[in-house]
Amino acid sequence: MNLLVNKLVKKFKSINLLGFGFFSGLGLIIDLVIFSILIYLGVSIFVSNFTAGFFAVSFVFFSSARYIFIHDSEFLLTKFAGYIFFNIFRVYVLSILIVALTGFLDVIPLLPKILVIPVSLYMNFLFMNVLMTNKIRFY
Repeated sequence: MNLLVNKLVKKFKSINLLGFGFFSGLGLIIDLVIFSILIYLGVSIFVSNFTAGFFAVSFVFFSSARYIFIHDSEFLLTKFAGYIFFNIFRVYVLSILIVALTGFLDVIPLLPKILVIPVSLYMNFLFMNVLMTNKIRFY
């Protein structure tokens, strides 16, 4: 399986964004499930989003590093730390936005969370791409 995935990624460079989208989609499921459970349990929107986001971005980082960016283990934990710091900032800003949109639109917190997903996904992909390849590429 690893060999097949590696060959596909090397052969089709544009698959990076699609592959990242796939793993981000799985991360999104993790994020939404944890977020919804925590909201149901009465945890604040901000804390729920931060907690769910941490688990989701951890999954996306390690799966993408292995299968999309074909990164060996050298400096992987250091890059993970950078990715976590970036995502703390990203999730912090998006959490504030989600709280504001929830109040402004007077809707359940899940709707504003879904509205910010496309921006969040693209920001994450661009940062991960720079982190793993040392190149800035816009797709």
